[in-house]
Amino acid sequence: MEAVTPTSPTTREPVNAITSENVQELGREVFLELLVTQLASQDPTNPVENEDFISQLAQFTSLEQTTNINDNLKSLIGQSDQQSKLDLVGLIGREISAQGNIVSLKETGDQTLSYVLDETVKSLDIGVFNEKGTLVRSFRDLGFHEAGTHQTVWDGKDHDGDRVEAGVYSFVPKAFDANGKEVVATTYMRDVVKSVMISEDKPLITLGSGKTLLSNDILSVQAL
Repeated sequence: MEAVTPTSPTTREPVNAITSENVQELGREVFLELLVTQLASQDPTNPVENEDFISQLAQFTSLEQTTNINDNLKSLIGQSDQQSKLDLVGLIGREISAQGNIVSLKETGDQTLSYVLDETVKSLDIGVFNEKGTLVRSFRDLGFHEAGTHQTVWDGKDHDGDRVEAGVYSFVPKAFDANGKEVVATTYMRDVVKSVMISEDKPLITLGSGKTLLSNDILSVQAL
């Protein structure tokens, strides 16, 4: 009689060969469908072992929890973003400062022309222009200025000393160092917020001068 050769137990790929990384890529619905199909199609003589099935369910539960957390985070971020947009409405009627060279002149009162010089300058001129681009006032030979923040007050009058019409004006500084080289002069403006359009992805803020800004363009807000 021939000797009976012992056979090794049937080997089977572990059910949990689907890793958590695969689960994340598949998504919870597809993964659950595959799991159910796998159970329905299993070999009755070699069923899924309890520990393998539990491992699969644990992976699905982990995916479900991660998905729910991500959904909740997206919801919170959306609510926070909407609240931030609504908070901008509180700026209406308040004066803000931002980079720019626009000034809104009223029927009475002065206007402050603010600028920052990158370097010390020997000479400085400032021109004030109306909306048509016509020069209405010049400040010439303002002399030596150190690097930093400076202001020049415009009384709202033209070259002849007459009060100009109320409206929107712009100012352009021209600065030069001791060698006659032009120095960068960055201008800043103050204006009142007229409206806020929060329907945009990036809310648009409209000033009294008609100029529009993004919220991150605002440098400061004046106290009420």
